Amino acid sequence: MGKDDPGYYAVIPANVRYDKKLPANAKLLYGEITALCNKEGYCWATNEYFAELYATSEKTVSRWIKILKDRKYIHCTNKVFRYEDGTIKKIRYIGMDKNVLSELDKIEFDHTDKNVLDHPVKNVPYNNTNSNNTNINIDTKVSMGDALVIEPVRSQRSLDIDEAFVIWQEVMGYPLAVANKERMSINSILSRKGMDIDKLRLMVRLVAESQSDKYKRFSISSYTDLLYKTNELMAWAREKQAQQRSSSNAVRI
Repeated sequence: MGKDDPGYYAVIPANVRYDKKLPANAKLLYGEITALCNKEGYCWATNEYFAELYATSEKTVSRWIKILKDRKYIHCTNKVFRYEDGTIKKIRYIGMDKNVLSELDKIEFDHTDKNVLDHPVKNVPYNNTNSNNTNINIDTKVSMGDALVIEPVRSQRSLDIDEAFVIWQEVMGYPLAVANKERMSINSILSRKGMDIDKLRLMVRLVAESQSDKYKRFSISSYTDLLYKTNELMAWAREKQAQQRSSSNAVRI
């Protein structure tokens, strides 16, 4: 779906909000999907996209998608694109209305243009209202009755993870690739007791200091490294502090 945040409202109708068989985060995912589907009637967001958005694993997202499908709140269809260089790509489309996806099934998906976008399907007939009121046109400010209409928002943790990448570039002087593995590593670090974004900044500064230490015994070049080498880093920091205290005491003598 790309990395842009959707510019539409999310809608979570009462039957979804109060469905006790749905995990809470699956309900949030449903709202996110309604926002992404608002324009075309379907979306092509991947599990990787959702996993990065909610700082979770693709396996977890897959579980949420499955239960939403099983409860018939969403519908999915897969399309295969074949390019002239032999590349084959499968894209999953998600829709709130299965009739819209039925229209997709009628379209020939044999493309030869390698530059075609990941979402080449356009102009599929779509009426932006349906019996479940799961989509709205923002320009008309339609009243949704018992449906909960919310602006798409990101969790504070997701925003903190974004900030972590900024911190790394500011402190270390080079950027990290914004990969899902890195986001999950940052999430794991921030999930530790007593950890927050300010303390994470201090840790990155400590990493930068450790890289310039002539006696360094390890290398940390990403948050994934930091996740698995935190204990070594902290042991090094304690050693340095002890050396500094010892030097300070020697000067006073």
